[in-house]
Amino acid sequence: MKLSSGANRVTAQPLLFSEVCRVDPLDPTDEITWSKCVDNEVRIELKISCSLASDDAKRVNVSSNVKLFEESTCANQDLDGEQSRATPPLEACEGGCTPTFLNSPSAGDDLVVSNDDEGRDNATLHISMKNIQQIQQP
Repeated sequence: MKLSSGANRVTAQPLLFSEVCRVDPLDPTDEITWSKCVDNEVRIELKISCSLASDDAKRVNVSSNVKLFEESTCANQDLDGEQSRATPPLEACEGGCTPTFLNSPSAGDDLVVSNDDEGRDNATLHISMKNIQQIQQP
């Protein structure tokens, strides 16, 4: 993900993280949340929700929501941009898995959220997931 801020300056910071959604028939939903502040004025909040598909306990539904807040400090609730995406259910794989990007197929691999009020700040997210099946030990 890259987060940029400022009218006369651009701070493009690649920020990498790796998280796991764990779902199974006994616990069919999980959620990942992540937040980052840049230049003490722009904050991004990412939430990824996972749930087992109701028609097939091996497929996983995934949706993502990203919010961009901007003000004079990162401790603010001034929501200036938001984007949400949902994907078709992720098919199960058991090795050699190819990542599925969590963005609109027509938008390419990146999810971009921009400051809708001032128009200078933005975040570009490159989010992918794999539905890797784990073998249960008896």
